[in-house]
Amino acid sequence: MQLIQDLKNNFLYRWTSRPKKVDNNFAVILLYHRIVNIESDPQLLAVTPENFEDHLKFLKKNYNILSFQSLLYFLESDIPIPPRSVLISFDDGYYDNFTNAKRIIEANSVPAIFFISTSNIDSTQEYWWDALERCILNNASFPLKIEIDIEGVGVHSYLLDNKSANQKLYDFLIEKLRAVIPDKRDESLIKLSVICNSVEGRQSHRAMSKPELIEFSKSSFVTIGAHAHNHPSLAALDHDVQEREIMLSKSILESIIEKHVDFFSYPFGTIKDYSDTTKNICKMGGFKLAVANYPAKLYNTEDRYALPRYLVRNWDKNEFSKKLNSFFL
Repeated sequence: MQLIQDLKNNFLYRWTSRPKKVDNNFAVILLYHRIVNIESDPQLLAVTPENFEDHLKFLKKNYNILSFQSLLYFLESDIPIPPRSVLISFDDGYYDNFTNAKRIIEANSVPAIFFISTSNIDSTQEYWWDALERCILNNASFPLKIEIDIEGVGVHSYLLDNKSANQKLYDFLIEKLRAVIPDKRDESLIKLSVICNSVEGRQSHRAMSKPELIEFSKSSFVTIGAHAHNHPSLAALDHDVQEREIMLSKSILESIIEKHVDFFSYPFGTIKDYSDTTKNICKMGGFKLAVANYPAKLYNTEDRYALPRYLVRNWDKNEFSKKLNSFFL
């Protein structure tokens, strides 16, 4: 296999593949979302291009960077994962992945996987959490009083230009909407945007278009994975809705990029956002690996449908090096 030959020809792999204690044979998967400079980032999803480039340079110098295809080989074989192995992953599918992340990973010859939530492809609409931010946190014309109803939960907030009250409402709705059936969630957001007089999505927060995604997928350093269609908390949905969310995202992506999509990422990805049902749908649906969002080392013995990842924030190179070193202790 060319993949394995390439690994064996790599000096770092030859060095790390010497017999070592089994405890050293694990990988760390890093989780990014956006590579962009933005002023408002309540979910802490954005890493600046400058910091991201520093991250990659540090990783190339100090760690063994694997692709997901390489990881799959190690998990399926008896060959231990090389020590000090790192994988780079992105969730959601923001436009800046195409404009900024792609440029930087190519310039540094570093592989990365991008898990795409498909409902916003070719859309001017923002992801739902960004739409909520625009309506509530970044809206000069926000009403003094608001009444909305979500799944029978009445929300009555007297905001009176109080940033703390706005933030409290935003946090409350983020938690409520993540578990709502996507159609009902979107209905609530449309009503909210009208009430708040904030209906236009921001160009800076859009997803990739089909042509961009096609070009993106052609990069030798890019792997495309699926991330559900509407980005819900899957475990909150019944089996049929989960299956539709998961398999629709796979089929849409495969029809666009004309490649198999073998890897899946659970939206949000915490332990409450996926279940055994979710994992079984991914397995039966043809996915070879699925990743979650909880911090842990990844060993050969890991559940292939609940792989751990470490969230990366907008750390400068010194903070990033400290964090990475702590992940490998």
